[in-house]
Amino acid sequence: MHLKLVSLLAAAFLLSSPARAFTCGELWQGWISSQKAASEQTAADHFEAGFFAGYVYVLGNVSQHINFPDGSTYKDWAKAVGAYLESRPDRHAEKGPMCIDDALIETYGRL
Repeated sequence: MHLKLVSLLAAAFLLSSPARAFTCGELWQGWISSQKAASEQTAADHFEAGFFAGYVYVLGNVSQHINFPDGSTYKDWAKAVGAYLESRPDRHAEKGPMCIDDALIETYGRL
């Protein structure tokens, strides 16, 4: 119950703050940074990587309409979103929440 409340509050913050101004292209750059950070073991030095993972974590946890596989985590979701954004440069100018939601739906389907 508390995790759900915290996730909802975090989603409300993301959607009402300047963070919402991030484009899909900027989030994709975060995905690239997260891959580089994972290989270098310096994730703390990559703001975009942390923000990308946080964005996917919050939006994934509040999404009641996506058919996530049992046992999947935000790391799996982030890989799906990163691959989607890499294959869809036409979406890079859009605002972040929509392309992440679309990427997760395209990968996992709707409930």
